[in-house]
Amino acid sequence: MDYISGQVTRADYISRFRPEYRLHVYAARNLPLEAKILGQFLGDRRYYSQREIVFEDYLLKDLVKKGRSAEAIGNQLAQRGITHLLIRHDLFEKWVGDNFSPAEINVLKDFFGSRIVLLQATAGYALYALR
Repeated sequence: MDYISGQVTRADYISRFRPEYRLHVYAARNLPLEAKILGQFLGDRRYYSQREIVFEDYLLKDLVKKGRSAEAIGNQLAQRGITHLLIRHDLFEKWVGDNFSPAEINVLKDFFGSRIVLLQATAGYALYALR
């Protein structure tokens, strides 16, 4: 009723149920039209995204396992046209702990430290740009 009565904006209403929605709004306003986002642990929800978004959960895992370096991971993502990452961090961190060795976790940490930059974060979700 709050939304219907105008007491709550559409963005606020949607954000109550989809916390990542504000990042989709940010992307629509700030990312180039040709941006391609790799979504991680978003439940394959693409309907709020006004930029191309792909859900290939295996991709980052394969790249970390095969790449062995932050540069290799970044280069492979760029070759696939990926320009941004949108991540749900609680599930992502559990997934990292369950799927990677300590050496692979270090490669992933290096990737986050050197090959991407945080653009916006909200409610446990973050949008990053590839460097």
